[in-house]
Amino acid sequence: MPQASPYNRSFSFSNLQAQNPTAVPPGSSIDLELNNVKANSDGVLANLARIQRDDGALANGSVSFDQLSPGLANSRTSAGPPKGRGNCLLSQRERHVRKRVLPLSFA
Repeated sequence: MPQASPYNRSFSFSNLQAQNPTAVPPGSSIDLELNNVKANSDGVLANLARIQRDDGALANGSVSFDQLSPGLANSRTSAGPPKGRGNCLLSQRERHVRKRVLPLSFA
């Protein structure tokens, strides 16, 4: 999924008020602005759901070896086996090839 489209304002209510303080803001312009904000927000939430579970933790499978920084990736060879289950960020391919896992904890 691509990044959410940036929100671009299509109507300036401030300009309308400055030019005509007693004018009623046009309802169609209000609807258009709210629809633009909703489209942007929906895109951001959809992308967030791909990387974060409802409990706030990283989504399963959302991080693989390729996303690790070089320093962290290089430290995996001396890390040894994991101390618990489910704390490995290596891809299935890396686990198969290397036969090692990287225990990580985020404090």
